[in-house]
Amino acid sequence: MPEHSVVHNVILASTPITGTTEAFSGSYTTSRFIEAVLLLTVTAAGGTSPTLTLKQQVIDDGNANWFTYSTDIVTTLDISSGSLKKAYALTNLGGVTRVSYTLGGGSPTATIKLELVLKD
Repeated sequence: MPEHSVVHNVILASTPITGTTEAFSGSYTTSRFIEAVLLLTVTAAGGTSPTLTLKQQVIDDGNANWFTYSTDIVTTLDISSGSLKKAYALTNLGGVTRVSYTLGGGSPTATIKLELVLKD
């Protein structure tokens, strides 16, 4: 039975974010992997009822166009505690993957970190 390797990659270092504009993590080549877990760490949050939405995106290698999966990784996750750790299984990795993140709520702020753990 072949042994699988595991790769751990930070795609968004612990970063303070503000407002409700969609932003993006760094991208990572995922074509050789069969499993992926996204790790989310929230270490601070502010504003009125802050939430976080995460979406998985893959790139069309031929045209460099990013495509968003129709199902969000998580939608309007309550991050008001300012301290949260969650893990999400990703599927259909495509050639290159990144994560879009958007805050919700009134004048939201947060500090988040995103990591990919991949197995081939």
